[in-house]
Amino acid sequence: MKRSILCAVLILAFGAAGADELSDAAAALNAKNYPQALALYSRLAGAGNPEAMLRLGEMYWYGEGAPLDRAKGDALFAQAAAAGNQAAVAATSLSRDRQQRLADIAYWTTGYDGADLVAGKFNCVAPEFPEFSQTKRAVTATSEAADAYTACYNGFIDHLQSVMPPGKAIPEAVTLLMSEQELRQATEHLGKVYAAVAARAKLTADQTLEKRDKWMAKTTDYLTTQKLREKQYLDDMERQRVSNNGAIDIATRAQPRK
Repeated sequence: MKRSILCAVLILAFGAAGADELSDAAAALNAKNYPQALALYSRLAGAGNPEAMLRLGEMYWYGEGAPLDRAKGDALFAQAAAAGNQAAVAATSLSRDRQQRLADIAYWTTGYDGADLVAGKFNCVAPEFPEFSQTKRAVTATSEAADAYTACYNGFIDHLQSVMPPGKAIPEAVTLLMSEQELRQATEHLGKVYAAVAARAKLTADQTLEKRDKWMAKTTDYLTTQKLREKQYLDDMERQRVSNNGAIDIATRAQPRK
């Protein structure tokens, strides 16, 4: 069974045959052979076995391998509790607890929107990129902003992985009050939300990476061109200096001697 109300259950045997049938019923339930499990637990519960009453009650209460019927499950829990099964005593409060947490169940099955996944330190705001940067200071500032965004995005991915598989984030106290169908619905809902959040984040990351690459290419081109221009300017200045020195020398030599 996917969950158990008991922390530890003592099999209350009433003869070797009864104990064997309880084991067979448990094995059938674990193997999801629900028709066999339902038949065995029903017969044993009818014969007065408290453990079978508890397990049969769970099948009805959760709708696991039996038609969902919480009233019938509650009745079986009460019978098992009256017979001294301590786990059944705890189970008798399930319906009351469920009523108190219906809003939580609705939240996880339909209301969860994944806002917590992109909140706080995982709210990764993409940096703005100029067409190109002209100074070392501007290049450094833009590069650091891009690196900070990348680190934030990687942290978001790690955080998203930490709540996988879908359903892991649902508090156990809530899953114990969900039917099988509700738990499947919640798991499917969470899977869709996670996929949508991840897709939006990846789209932003891809667009940011593309903008960064364009900025880097244009900045590199600008700085390279600027450097060549500066070199050309210095070369021209040097040629002009040499030319001027030569003109001065010629002019000096051309002056008549006194």
